[in-house]
Amino acid sequence: SMHESVEEYIVEIIQSTRTPERYSDKLAKAISFGASPRATLAMDRCARVNAWLAGRDYVTPDDVQKVAPQILRHRIGLSFQAEAQGLSAHQVVTQLIMLVSTP
Repeated sequence: SMHESVEEYIVEIIQSTRTPERYSDKLAKAISFGASPRATLAMDRCARVNAWLAGRDYVTPDDVQKVAPQILRHRIGLSFQAEAQGLSAHQVVTQLIMLVSTP
């Protein structure tokens, strides 16, 4: 099962890729486009699988954080500026996750 606060956390992380300026000007300049709403479904499913593999029948924010980089790094577009600075999508996603409030 998944608590409503964890569901909202997933939505907020996905939203952060589309509105990164709410979290960081630097990250806003690094992202040219954010993840689509389908990423929300992928994150939900993968977080549930991560919880199940850990022997739990409930999802924690930690499960979401563990799968988020793998779900999002190919679903966001980096700006030319980010690429010129040598930033990877994995780094950008990891920084965003740290900025989104954890329930």
